[in-house]
Amino acid sequence: YAASSVCRYLIVLAGMLLGFRQIGIGWSSVQWLVAAMTVGLGFGLQEIFANFVSGIILLVERPIRVGDTVTIGDISGGNITGAVTRIQIRATTIVDWDNKELIVPNREFVTGNLVNWTLSNPTLRSTIVVGIAYGSNTRLATELLYRVAEENPLVLDDPEPVVVFTEFGESSLIFELRSFV
Repeated sequence: YAASSVCRYLIVLAGMLLGFRQIGIGWSSVQWLVAAMTVGLGFGLQEIFANFVSGIILLVERPIRVGDTVTIGDISGGNITGAVTRIQIRATTIVDWDNKELIVPNREFVTGNLVNWTLSNPTLRSTIVVGIAYGSNTRLATELLYRVAEENPLVLDDPEPVVVFTEFGESSLIFELRSFV
């Protein structure tokens, strides 16, 4: 489709040039019109050019790589978090946690806020918050949280997992299991 569209445009352009030449309209007559159209196209393609240059910057500087987990701000003011699956010249594809593919213009990575969770170190801290009812056996709860961390093969032994009491909730005691995965 793309090839046939480009060929069609080239054939129309060549036909127009030959037609203008046959009726006596030369380059000197239309050069100002072409210059104005070129400026207009330049303004219209400004975003595409910015994304193209940003794509080159991403490929050279490598602030993100395929497989990295990243968070960037989106147009609506929220955040997009997911894994980078493709970096192309104009846009980068991120697969979010709902398995949706998001096509993000490369300019967002260069000019916006970017958090790369796995750029230089794939180890991250995971925090699991647990509420325990007042009057419960807190030692048993702490032991169970340590056991959960110990039995999970993704949890690292160094640094060791830690269970901490963080606050008194409205109806429970709030504990956190902090471990590196």
